[in-house]
Amino acid sequence: MSILEYFSFDFVRFAFISCLLLSITSPILGVFLLLRRLSFFGAGLSHLSFAGIALGFLLKKDPILTSSIFTSFLGVLSYYIYITTKLPGDILISILFSLGLALAVFILGIIKSLGSTIFSYLFGSILLVTKKDLAIIFIFSIITLLYFFVFRKAITISLLSRELGKVYFKKLDYIELGFIFLSSLFVVFTIKIVGIILSTSFLVIPSLFGLIFGKSLNQAIVFGILFGVFSSFLGLIFSLYLNVPPGGTIVLTMTILLKFFYLFNYFFNRFFKKTFS
Repeated sequence: MSILEYFSFDFVRFAFISCLLLSITSPILGVFLLLRRLSFFGAGLSHLSFAGIALGFLLKKDPILTSSIFTSFLGVLSYYIYITTKLPGDILISILFSLGLALAVFILGIIKSLGSTIFSYLFGSILLVTKKDLAIIFIFSIITLLYFFVFRKAITISLLSRELGKVYFKKLDYIELGFIFLSSLFVVFTIKIVGIILSTSFLVIPSLFGLIFGKSLNQAIVFGILFGVFSSFLGLIFSLYLNVPPGGTIVLTMTILLKFFYLFNYFFNRFFKKTFS
């Protein structure tokens, strides 16, 4: 079956559009976390989202809705504790890891009958993406873009110096908490595509690519978006042809492409430029 024939299925089109929208928002949020040295904070959020998914099954509610509320609340609360108490980031992240995983295992131990369903949420499945999910992700992407453009100046200055940022913007803490809130939702919304285990990678890898090759914050975001769209689309195509969960394929594609471009750039600058300069 050719790739064009796959597009005759609604769930395939929904998956590609979801990847496009998430790839646009990923570097906006991911660059903030990376420059704040909180890349593993996203991993803590993914573990919290696991507990939120399990809680949804326990309460017989929409797992994504319960996970969105649960993850965003604890994510914002954790970051607030981090900026007000100066608690080291690694300690905070280890607490989130432990809390999310322990609570998820505890709840799943009570339910005892969700093996195949949980597997889909852990590793992703394009069959899970519905038109409703697509609409929610679209609204989320618009809100994220608007939030970034409104507070871009405050975030840019705070990334250079948080102390300086608080001098110019008295409500900087609340602005940053907004970014954490959106990052928490991003992690939850990527679950159906790449799964709980790898959702952080969708947030971090495109942002890292942008920071490596971009010479400014705007360039980093643009390069991250282009890389995210290309690599996620390629990963989705591979997953369709190989009939494997999309999460691992997308993240593996992102990782390989990141290493390829990094090594190409390294050897190009080291040998080619020296030879012809």
